[in-house]
Amino acid sequence: MLFKSAVDDQAPGTNTVWTPTAGKKFRLMGGTIVCGGTLVAAAIRTIDFQEETTGSTGLVFQFLAPVTAATVNTLITFDIKPVGYLASVAGKKLNAVVTGATYTTGNDSITVWGYEE
Repeated sequence: MLFKSAVDDQAPGTNTVWTPTAGKKFRLMGGTIVCGGTLVAAAIRTIDFQEETTGSTGLVFQFLAPVTAATVNTLITFDIKPVGYLASVAGKKLNAVVTGATYTTGNDSITVWGYEE
């Protein structure tokens, strides 16, 4: 079992979570996302796991800050049993594409686990 981590910046963008070994595919089995910080406005923040920058894995998570300058502390866990998500092509990275609200303080911390094959 491999564990991979990334920390998302305060602003939305694309973050590489897992770069598989050359010639291998990642098999995503689960993960955690810790969202902690103050958002600049009432808004939804979305984290979409993708192969490279296109091709959503279907794992999309959203959380809402319902008021201006809200502080959020959210823990999201996911488990993809029994077979997980296998990348479509060897060598493709697993990215977390973040859209929506920006933090004035804090960030998202993402940890995933799985295998390479």
